[in-house]
Amino acid sequence: MELSWERPDVINFSSERIALGPLREELAPLYTKWRNDFWVQRTFGSALRPVSLEMTVEYMRELAASPSSYPFIIYRHDTWQPIGSANLHNIDLLHQTAEFGIMIGERSQWNQGFGTETARLILFYGFRVLNLQVISLMVDGANPGGQRAYEKAGFKHAGRYREFVVVDNQRVDLIHMDCLAREFTDPPVVRWEAPE
Repeated sequence: MELSWERPDVINFSSERIALGPLREELAPLYTKWRNDFWVQRTFGSALRPVSLEMTVEYMRELAASPSSYPFIIYRHDTWQPIGSANLHNIDLLHQTAEFGIMIGERSQWNQGFGTETARLILFYGFRVLNLQVISLMVDGANPGGQRAYEKAGFKHAGRYREFVVVDNQRVDLIHMDCLAREFTDPPVVRWEAPE
């Protein structure tokens, strides 16, 4: 049975199919579900361990309060279903750099281009709003779908740490990717409010 979702009170900006808004504590049970889905977490870089609702609430509060991390919830704007989270973290305004992170927590939403669209929207935000010049990420070699999504969004391979992480009991490379502001092409649609 599919849940019915209401349009959130606050949307920061949106693109063709997704909208981004601030973390909402009332979504903590859903976020906890995503954090306990080991298949979702296996390439997210987090330890595969059970997470309680209380741990998630504390994590969300710390993330939202951090001056060097700007987190968002990802919504499909046709249904307003929350499907994941994305953020810029380790933001350095002096050097104009940040790191990108994303989790599409709803597995039913994988392989539909939402990750690429979200990455492009976050890159737009980082480059055009925050005036960053370089946004980077790390992705492991066991996540070729993520690598393709990042490439489509504008990231390029910048290097790798060989056999640096363990995924599914196998050592895989950790791949460094980045995107430069001067190389980035804006998404075709960016709205500064929620779509009607």
